[in-house]
Amino acid sequence: WVHGTVGNGDGCAPSRNVINERFKVMVKSLLAEGYVVIGPDYEGLGTPGMHPYLNLKSEATSAIYAMKAYKERYGNQINGQWMSVGQSQGGQASLGTAEYANSDANFKGAVAGAPASSLGPIISEIAPSEIKKLLQAGQVATATEVTATLLTYAAYTTVGVTAYEPKFNYRELFNERSRNIAASAEGSTGENGLCFLDLQKKFIDDINGYLKENSDKTVLDYPGLVNNFQENPTVKKFLVENQPATKKINSPVMIIQGTADTSVPYPVTDKLQKDLKAMGTDVTFVPAEGEKHSDAIVAKNADLVAFIKKHMPTTK
Repeated sequence: WVHGTVGNGDGCAPSRNVINERFKVMVKSLLAEGYVVIGPDYEGLGTPGMHPYLNLKSEATSAIYAMKAYKERYGNQINGQWMSVGQSQGGQASLGTAEYANSDANFKGAVAGAPASSLGPIISEIAPSEIKKLLQAGQVATATEVTATLLTYAAYTTVGVTAYEPKFNYRELFNERSRNIAASAEGSTGENGLCFLDLQKKFIDDINGYLKENSDKTVLDYPGLVNNFQENPTVKKFLVENQPATKKINSPVMIIQGTADTSVPYPVTDKLQKDLKAMGTDVTFVPAEGEKHSDAIVAKNADLVAFIKKHMPTTK
């Protein structure tokens, strides 16, 4: 189980927190079927060093090394076959794990719920259009939450780049008003950054404050990221190198996507799965009608379990 976005700080590591209620559904279902569920932290979470958020190789390596360690400890008690499952950041990580495990005969498949991808186009092109629709429908609070969520992802992403590009100045990608909020993703030491809900709330509160101060402005005017941030050479390189599903995956893949997702919009994932199929990957695409970002994989839990049982049957 490769986890979704929690933050960059050590205190955000899944091993230091209780499991998210939404994903207890999946974990309990898999345990009941006789599977072992391994949930590693990613590199830099709970240990010294910055977490390289959305770094595909880092995420995949975290999963692969966790499996290696588990097999070394319990090898005589298991059959050695394994699959990856994840949602959001974890969906991207699951696809990355499948890619990096392409030559592992024991790797039997991957499940990806709303996999993070195409972050540049989402923030600069797709999201503004969707936010405009929300504003036209009078849904200011929702538009504010969507904007804050995307800025939170952007902060984690750009701060995470400093894990392997220490001289990268992520602050210059944010306007003056939002710069210090984005820096909260890193914190004062690089180890104590704010976790997802706290950082998202900081952005929501500041957007609301901005709108109160500027009655003639809308959420779309909020000075978050600078224009054309994705054209920054370091960011551009990052987005290309960490886009999932850019090559054929040898094992079967299930992709679950909510049609009402505002973090990873449905058309983005639909294109991703079609491109993956065109490369020759065996893809099972499961749209979750009316479901939002974090709920789709829960709503389609039965499909997820059936897919795993089909490609990696176990005896209890």
